[in-house]
Amino acid sequence: MKKAFTTTYFIFYFSCSFAQSPPKEFEGRKHYKNTFIIKQSVIDSLELVKSLGASSIYSYKTGKFLWRSYGSDFQYELWDSQTGIVVDKYGSSDTLQTIDVFKKADSLISYKITRNADKICGYICDAIQVEIQTFPDKSIMKRTIFYSSQLYVNPEHFKKYRSYANYQIYPITKSVPLRLVTEYEGLPVVIIINAEKVELVKIVDDEFKPK
Repeated sequence: MKKAFTTTYFIFYFSCSFAQSPPKEFEGRKHYKNTFIIKQSVIDSLELVKSLGASSIYSYKTGKFLWRSYGSDFQYELWDSQTGIVVDKYGSSDTLQTIDVFKKADSLISYKITRNADKICGYICDAIQVEIQTFPDKSIMKRTIFYSSQLYVNPEHFKKYRSYANYQIYPITKSVPLRLVTEYEGLPVVIIINAEKVELVKIVDDEFKPK
């Protein structure tokens, strides 16, 4: 009887331990391509590319990301969840611009989730449609985010990242986005940032230092 009890206890213990283990967090890079759907001919697509870039590479590791843009004056954005500071770098200036996202007040108004909405880079994705009130002008931004549970990130790393209401969205998606479709109130353009390649690779910490 004692032996049977001991065996049952260990099976129960290890089953609970396994069930409570957090999923492995995504580490790697996503290669994005930018597309613009212009609703009015007065908008110059070349100017959009100059402003927002033609493509980008997003590198992530344990609460840090480096989002490097190509084809525009904007070079990269760097985030570190430990400091809560976003660093932006532009080609036209040697100065690093810092943004305290703790003070941002973008907020999530509503959201709707569509399961199995698309397949991107081999990953089955859900889609979350959100309405966000931006700070400080209180305008409305609509965004659809495609994400896969296979590319998990810990939402605790974004709990104070108020830009684009990420502190409210990441606890829902718990994943790095594979596609972002964004519309700003009053701007006749749809901005699509779509992943064309996902790399599951180890990244050295030095990559996340401002340069």
